[in-house]
Amino acid sequence: MLYAYYSMLGALTEPPQPDPTAEPEWHQLAEWIKVVAFNMIGAVNELRPVQARHTLELTLRAQLSNRQQETQAIHATCDALSQTLASFRMDVKEAASNAEEIPGGATGQGGKNDNHDGSNLEDLLGWAEEIA
Repeated sequence: MLYAYYSMLGALTEPPQPDPTAEPEWHQLAEWIKVVAFNMIGAVNELRPVQARHTLELTLRAQLSNRQQETQAIHATCDALSQTLASFRMDVKEAASNAEEIPGGATGQGGKNDNHDGSNLEDLLGWAEEIA
């Protein structure tokens, strides 16, 4: 294409032909350049679906990576909460064993172990097991 353009410039610098009915050489070269340009445009248009598919793949991979990172963060938070709940359970069991060792229970009512809100130690242990 560059060669055709250079040849066309050379044809344009030549003096005009004595026969006005003959087609000048630069007309043929300009037509050839025009056809090449149209073919290039057609090739680019045929590549658009390939480009769109590649862009979609990159976008989906980025979304997948973001979701994996978010999932890892959620799992880390869940692990931390599980450890906290386990430590709470251990604290409740220790408190229960300490309360059972005290004669008459924590409130002095014969082992009933009532808290100030009316719930007893067995209810508290049952609740701890439910959330486990």
